[in-house]
Amino acid sequence: MRKLIFALSVTAIIFSLLPRYADAQEAGATVKKQRPTIGLVLGGGGAKGLAHIGVIKVLEENHIPVDVVAGTSMGAVVGSLYASGYTSDDLVHVAETLDWADMFDDSTSRSRTTFRRKADQFGFLTDYKITFRDGKIVLPQGIIQGQNLFLELSRMLSQTRSIGSFEDLPIPFRLVATDLGSGDPVVMTDGDLATAVFASMAIPGFLPPVEREGKYLIDGGISNNVPVNLARQLGADYVIVVNVGTDPKPPEEITNFIEVMRQTQILLTMDNTDFQLSTMVRGDVLILPDMAKLSIASFDEVDTAIKLGEDAARSMLGALRPYQLNDEEWAAHIKARKAKPSKAHVIDKVDIVQNSKLSDEIIRTGISITPGETLDPARLNRDIDRVYGDGIFSRITYKIVEDGPQKVLQVSAKAREASDGYFKFGVSLDSNLENESDFKLGVSYTKPQLNKWGGEWRTEINIGDTVEGVTEFYQPIGAQQRFFIEPSLSLSRDKSSFFDDQDRRRGDIKTLAFGGALQGGYLLGRWGEVRVGATKARVRIDLTDDSLGVDPFSIDDSSLITRFTVDTLDSLSFPTKGTLVIAQYDIHDDFLGGDTQYNQSSLNAFKPFTTGRHTFGLGTRLSGSTGRDASLIGTSDLGGFLALSGFSEDELSGQYAAMAFGTYYYRLNQQAALFDAPVYIGTSLEYGNVYQSFDDISLNNAILASSVFAGVKSPLGPIFIGAGYNDKGNTSFYFSIGSFF
Repeated sequence: MRKLIFALSVTAIIFSLLPRYADAQEAGATVKKQRPTIGLVLGGGGAKGLAHIGVIKVLEENHIPVDVVAGTSMGAVVGSLYASGYTSDDLVHVAETLDWADMFDDSTSRSRTTFRRKADQFGFLTDYKITFRDGKIVLPQGIIQGQNLFLELSRMLSQTRSIGSFEDLPIPFRLVATDLGSGDPVVMTDGDLATAVFASMAIPGFLPPVEREGKYLIDGGISNNVPVNLARQLGADYVIVVNVGTDPKPPEEITNFIEVMRQTQILLTMDNTDFQLSTMVRGDVLILPDMAKLSIASFDEVDTAIKLGEDAARSMLGALRPYQLNDEEWAAHIKARKAKPSKAHVIDKVDIVQNSKLSDEIIRTGISITPGETLDPARLNRDIDRVYGDGIFSRITYKIVEDGPQKVLQVSAKAREASDGYFKFGVSLDSNLENESDFKLGVSYTKPQLNKWGGEWRTEINIGDTVEGVTEFYQPIGAQQRFFIEPSLSLSRDKSSFFDDQDRRRGDIKTLAFGGALQGGYLLGRWGEVRVGATKARVRIDLTDDSLGVDPFSIDDSSLITRFTVDTLDSLSFPTKGTLVIAQYDIHDDFLGGDTQYNQSSLNAFKPFTTGRHTFGLGTRLSGSTGRDASLIGTSDLGGFLALSGFSEDELSGQYAAMAFGTYYYRLNQQAALFDAPVYIGTSLEYGNVYQSFDDISLNNAILASSVFAGVKSPLGPIFIGAGYNDKGNTSFYFSIGSFF
C-alpha cells in the first residue's frame, strides 16, 4: 500500500513539472532563435580595404555570423559583394584576378580604339588634349573618370544591382556617400547598387562626383568613414568594426601626391571616425589591421593586404567566440542567406540618354542587346567599351529602370569636355651636335561632333625645317559608320637633296606645294582600313644648284591613291604586341590636268614580340617610284630615328629606299595599379639606304646604323631621348614628345 502511495505521489510530481519543463524548452528555443544580430562595419581606405577580405575569411572559417553589413568607400565595395552573396573565397579570387591597373585607367586600349583615333596618334603630337571654354582651360573633375571601374562594379554586382531595397540582398546592406554641396552624409538604402557603391568611393580629385537622385556625391569617408550607426539602423545588437585607417604621417615622410591625397583624407576622416568608434558598446569588437606599410594605392599587394586582415581578425578571436555558431547552426545560417533570390532581367526596351551631338541611333547601334533578351552584363560591358572607344564620352553607365511592367535598359553617356573641340601639341629635336639641327613644333585642333553622324574637322600645323599644314573634314556614313569620306586641303614646304642621272649630288631641291584631296574608304572593324582617293596640287620647284641653269618653275601634280592599313599595335610609343602594315600605291598622271607622270609604291611594317619585360621588334620600310618624273618629285627619304639613325630626319633622298630594322627595349619598372608610367631603355639596328636607280639596290651599298634610347609614357604622352650613329660616321641626338612612328 505504501509503495502504491509513493508511486502515485512521484507520478503526480512528474506531471506537475512537465508544463514547467515545456515552458523552459520553449524559452530555450526562443533564446536560440533570438540570438544577437551581428553587424559587420567595413571602413574606407583604398587598397588597404582589401584587408576586409581577410577579416571575412576568418569570420567564415570560425562560423561567426554576419547578419547585416555597412560600408564606406572600399568597405562599400567589399561589403556590397559580400552582401550580394560572394563568399570569402570568391572575394579572394576577385581581388587576385582583377586587373587593377586597367580598372583605374580610363584610356582606351588601342585594340578597342576606333581606327580614326588610331590614325590621330601617328606623328609627334602628344596624347594630352587641351580644351578651352570662355577663354579658360577646361580641367576634368577627376584624374580619372572611372569608366572601367564602373563597368567592373556593374559586372560583379550584375545579379543584385537592381534588386531595389538593399535590405533585400542576401545580407541586408547600407552604405554612405557625402553630399558635395553640403558635406552631409548621404545614406543609400535602395536604388541602383553599382552607382551607390561608385558614389561611396568617389575620392575627391581622383574620381568625379557621381550624380544620384539629384545630388552630386563624393567619397563617404569624408562624412562617415566607419559607419557604425548604419549597422545599428539595420538592427545590429553588436557590431564587428574593421578600421583600416592609419594615423597621419609626419610631413617629411610624405613624398608624392598620392600620399598627399591620402594624408588629406586621413585628416578629413579622423573626427567622424573617432565619433563612430566612441559609440561602440561592450560586446562590440574592433579589428585594427596593421596597414602602416601599405598605401591607398597598394593594389599590387593584394595578398599582403588580405593576410594583414586575417592576422588582425585571428588576434580578436577571443572576443568573437561568444558569437560563434556550431556546425548545424552555421549551415542553417548560410542556407537562409542563399535562399534570397537574385534578379536576372529580360529587357523589354533599350533607351539612350546622352548629351552629345551624336545621334542616339549611333550609340544604340553599338549596343547589341535587343528587346526580349536576358541582360548579359559581360556582353553589355563589351558593347559599352566599344562605344567608349570612339573618344566622345567620358563615362558611359547603365541601369535597369522599371516602366510599369516593362524593364528598360537605360544607357547613359556623358560627353567629354574635349568633345567641344581640343588642341594637341608636340615638339621634337634632331641634332648632329655639330652644325645641323632640326627643331619641330606641332599643334592640331580637332572639332568633333559637327553633326549627328559624327562629322569631324581637324587642322594640324607642323613648323620646322619642313613646314606642313593640313585641314580635313572626316565624315562617317550611316549609323554603322563603316564607310567614310574625307576632303582636305594641304600646304607644305620641303627641302631634300637632288641627284642627277650620274648619281651626283647637285644641291637641294626646294618645293612649295598647295593642294587638295578627296578620299573615302571602308573600315575593317577596328583593325584596318581600305582607302582610295584623288589628289591635286600646285608645286613650285627651286633647284639650288645654279650650274644646272634651271629657273624656279611650277607644275601641277594629280594622282590617284590606294592605301591598305592594318594597325593592331597596343601602342605607338613602345609597342609590345600587335602588327602595323601600311601599303600604298599612287598613280601620278595627267588625267586631272596634271603635268607629272610617275607611279609610287611604299610598304611600312612593324611587328613586336614580348616576353616578360623584354620586347623585340622587326620592321621594314620600302618605297620606290618609276616614270618620267620619278627622280624629280617622286623621291623617297630616309634618315632620322629608326630610319637610319645618325642622319637627320629625311637627310637621304633617292628614287628608291629600302631598309630593315630591329629594336629591343626593356621595361625598367613594374606595372603600377595607379598612375602607371612605364620607363624603357632600348637599342636598335638598322640596315638600308636610298638608291637613285633600281639597279643600284644592293646589300653592298647599304648603310648600317644603330641607336640607343630611353623613354617614359608620361601623362603628356611618350617622351624619349636617343642617340644614333651609322657607319658613315654620322651621329645625331634625338628628343621627342610623341610616338616613334
